[in-house]
Amino acid sequence: MHKGLLHKSHLLACCLMLPALVPAACPEPAETGLQQQIEHLHQQLRQWDHAYHVEGHSPVPDEVYDQARTKLQQWQLCNDGMADAIRLPADSRFTRTHRYTQMGLKKLSAQQLQQWMQDRQDLWVQPKLDGVAVTLVYRQGRLAEAISRGDGRRGIDWLKHAQTIPAIPKQLPVAVNAHLQGELYLKLEQHVQANNNSHRARSSIAGWLNRNHIPPEAAGRIGLFIWEWPDGPKKMHARLEQLAALGFTDSQRYSLPVTGFAAVSHWRNHWFNSPLSFATDGVVIRAGSRPASQLQHPYPPAWAVAWKYPLSTAVSRITRFEFNIGRTGRITPIAILEPVELDNKRITRVSLGSIQRMQQLNAGAGDYLSIQLSGHSVPQASAVAWHSPQRTLPDLPNPEKYHAFSCFQYVPGCEQQFLARLEWLGSKRGLNMRGVGRGSWTLLAQAGHVRSLTQWLDLDDARLRSVDGIAEQRSRQLLNAFDRARQQPYARWLSALGAPSILRVLPTDNWTNLSRLDLHHWQQRGYSPAGAATLFEFFRQSDIVTIARQLASAGVDGFVSDDLKHTHSGPG
Repeated sequence: MHKGLLHKSHLLACCLMLPALVPAACPEPAETGLQQQIEHLHQQLRQWDHAYHVEGHSPVPDEVYDQARTKLQQWQLCNDGMADAIRLPADSRFTRTHRYTQMGLKKLSAQQLQQWMQDRQDLWVQPKLDGVAVTLVYRQGRLAEAISRGDGRRGIDWLKHAQTIPAIPKQLPVAVNAHLQGELYLKLEQHVQANNNSHRARSSIAGWLNRNHIPPEAAGRIGLFIWEWPDGPKKMHARLEQLAALGFTDSQRYSLPVTGFAAVSHWRNHWFNSPLSFATDGVVIRAGSRPASQLQHPYPPAWAVAWKYPLSTAVSRITRFEFNIGRTGRITPIAILEPVELDNKRITRVSLGSIQRMQQLNAGAGDYLSIQLSGHSVPQASAVAWHSPQRTLPDLPNPEKYHAFSCFQYVPGCEQQFLARLEWLGSKRGLNMRGVGRGSWTLLAQAGHVRSLTQWLDLDDARLRSVDGIAEQRSRQLLNAFDRARQQPYARWLSALGAPSILRVLPTDNWTNLSRLDLHHWQQRGYSPAGAATLFEFFRQSDIVTIARQLASAGVDGFVSDDLKHTHSGPG
């Protein structure tokens, strides 16, 4: 199927006229080094093209390549008002000339397609196969030439390969002269595109065709779909009937007349969600009759367009980084992105998982990130699509500063972890303070009223109402929640303070007997050596001991002032 200037094209035409290329909000060249960005991305695309066409492998997914190419054209329009052609150096393998050019299609959105379809008659829809374009030339019914798309005008002589691919007829049943344009695709079993958007069917075919010899097993896995017969009958019905008579029955089976946008949408959804023997990346809508005078023009045809499936991978620029520090000290880098649409979702940020993962990605501000959606529609960073020549690496938080026993106070550098501790303290796993969440704790901490994990116990109505954003009713709600929390049992308080989840609190336990246990006694309670060490460390932490004393002074159940004098004594 027409691949619309995809990654396999050696010439990316400058005349796409895509609405997306209109530079509505161009960056300022002086501020962004636009020319440097253009040159850098141009070189990146040439490297990918060389790997694809010469080395026979695809360094990046097709969708990433397509978006990079579109971004370059946008920048070129911004830079000088004209999207220059992106050309590889002349390829000496381009020895065969296309009588009928094999240029790609304009890709339209749903709205653009509806406009394009207005006042057009005799329209047909076909699946847009995800394969490698080929021209087959038959003379008197015998296969005479097989030419790669190449740069759209000239391509590689694939006749030797074609002779070994069973799906390509070597002799037609009728002694006809014909130029047939089609797609070599990877044969698949019950392939549902909606469930396999990342399938690299095209790359597999390209890799085999770039070898000197295609192994018989691989050749048998290559299928052929004919989507155009430039020198065939003028009417689509007649072309399809004669193609079927020549043995190309799939052309007739998968070329369907449509009378409106709703019909196109139906078949697009049907082929996206139905099991097929090939991978697809959208649909092609074409007029049944095409102007003979334009069949050899070196630009995208006006009588056919593509409507692609939703992206499975989107590319967006990283504008900056944030670092979320959780209750246990875990640091999660967040890449803040230029907004991008993926599966009808607007994505502006994505988690990079960990500092180690961020370093593995080698991500910096200014770089372009590939993003996919997980099974639960959560955006995930899959790779850095390409680096910016003006990238900046962020200052990373020091992992040694943040751990399970850091940031029990609201002090500079500890804001995030401390608020995460308060959020946990008030959660269902802690003291179950309904209606008291991150926002409330942030207001109180920023007002200077909660600088430690227990300071909220001393708040009264006057101090609460002195905080901007807290009025009389909200103050009452907070005080009620605080009062209920004060009455929670000892086991809940330990959980709220961040005690290890392995801790099993007995009805007779209090701070005294648990804080006096040494490693041996923890193991006597049934804990492993590692678990015993974890619990022993928790109860001996100075910040935890300080909090326990504060809770004892506040009269919280399980914390007794006299007992706290013997915190580091032997077992009771």
